[in-house]
Amino acid sequence: MKILIWLVALVFAALCVVCWVAASKITPLLDGYLNLPAFTVLVLYPHGWILFCPLPGLIYAARLSGRQELSRRPTFIFAGAIVLAGVLLVGAFGTACVLPLLPRCMEYSGR
Repeated sequence: MKILIWLVALVFAALCVVCWVAASKITPLLDGYLNLPAFTVLVLYPHGWILFCPLPGLIYAARLSGRQELSRRPTFIFAGAIVLAGVLLVGAFGTACVLPLLPRCMEYSGR
């Protein structure tokens, strides 16, 4: 069970790093748009927060793996919470990337 905890935590950390790299590559492409949606600006522009997302999971994984006997219930609750966090991160990131492509946001400044 301890391997499952670390595997889930490290996969979530890798997902956060991938989203951070993608955000750093996407934001220069969006700089020329005049009217970016507020959600896109909130998620993509200060993208340093994405690197701090896996820290609570890694800290709690270390705490859980320090137990002598680890039952299935805390392991699966932890894995479910990390999967939910991953789904929320990918959903927010995907939504923030798609929103500027809507027709009302397509005015380009020509910069």
